[in-house]
Amino acid sequence: MLTAGKGCILVMETIERYTERPNDGAMIAMTDKAAYHNAHHNDVAHKDVAVAALNSEFVRLKDMSDDQLAAWQQFDDSHDSENIFYRSWYLLPSLEQFDPDGDVELFLCWGKGHDKKCDKQQGKQQLIGIMPVHMEGRYGRWPLPHISNWMHPNLFLGNPNIIPGYEQVFWEQLLRALDKKYDTGPFLHLYGQAKTLPSAVALHNVTRKTRRFNDVVQTTVRAMLETDLRGDEYYRQTVRSKKRKELRRLRNRLNDEGVVDVVRGCGDGGAEQWIENFLKLEQSGWKGEAGSALGSHHTTRTFFTKVMMAAHQRGLADFSSMTLDGRPIAMLATLINGDYGYSFKTCFDEDYARFSPGVLLQIELMDLREQHGLKLIDSCASQNHPMIDSLWGQRRDVVRRSVSLNGIFGYGITVALRLAERALDAVRAKLRA
Repeated sequence: MLTAGKGCILVMETIERYTERPNDGAMIAMTDKAAYHNAHHNDVAHKDVAVAALNSEFVRLKDMSDDQLAAWQQFDDSHDSENIFYRSWYLLPSLEQFDPDGDVELFLCWGKGHDKKCDKQQGKQQLIGIMPVHMEGRYGRWPLPHISNWMHPNLFLGNPNIIPGYEQVFWEQLLRALDKKYDTGPFLHLYGQAKTLPSAVALHNVTRKTRRFNDVVQTTVRAMLETDLRGDEYYRQTVRSKKRKELRRLRNRLNDEGVVDVVRGCGDGGAEQWIENFLKLEQSGWKGEAGSALGSHHTTRTFFTKVMMAAHQRGLADFSSMTLDGRPIAMLATLINGDYGYSFKTCFDEDYARFSPGVLLQIELMDLREQHGLKLIDSCASQNHPMIDSLWGQRRDVVRRSVSLNGIFGYGITVALRLAERALDAVRAKLRA
């Protein structure tokens, strides 16, 4: 006879076997071995930082005090952030424009200044990590309320920002806090998680230690540029000779149209004029017709203008253009975050589409990584993007994952949901075959 106690043990053993499957292990099968090693080194080197955690809280933007905002800005200014898109100067305009009802909460993890990285004044409470979260009423096709990190279509990474070395204590604090919230649902769903960043490794370690279910739901592979080669050498090694020949032909044909220049920086008009030119150029093409250009709506126009001006004022924006007789026909805005670059937004004049000016500009900027001393540049492009995938040879895995909350109840629901998703995926695969 199967008693209730034995039944619970059987369920736990089944779930544990499931979480040991190769898919679970694959979450740390990273392409960037150095990042993985460094993340583990940080965890070991700062294994005592848990005692530094004082408290954590969820706060909406409208309820943030001046002191909290100042602490967030000091946090950004004092430490290298994993995620440029969660820095205050980027996230504040995002929330102002895309969270009008104020539904998003900021999870703030506070710690005591053990070391100089955390706080210049010993013993003072200091922000050590931040991530925006909100409730979602549905999970795919299922009406299943749950909590997730918050993103929007122009926010390309969802890893939290944490002081290096404090990744594990941040996740421990967040998961405990979510367990205590009565309305979080059975799991935390995380969008846009770059697998090679230290926060991703720390989450894996924490969920293994606390016996929480943690599984990758979806993986998006997007192009990135990561190399020690000079730009021209990288171009020759990565792009096929036949394609390079065709692109040289296009550049020669474009030269016949007038004077072609590549302008690095804002140009004579300054940042405001560059941003306005970008919005007009993007609006003139198919995105403008479809209503999806940044300039098509007040919210996206305001957001882009504020973000790019803020990045420019902090020296974190690279503006590049290809001009024909002084008029821009291709433009690229790149954001710089420590060792990482992000090809944030690009556009081109569709009247000259036959010359592929956007591609030609990318070729001219192959030295962008070395110019800024970057480790890599993330394309922020969709998977299998026809243009950038042909120019950049490396790939970055960005995943969605689910982490169980609220003990065995949340654990069981999350596992059952993932089993159902996998069954549906298998059925779809057979139908496609």
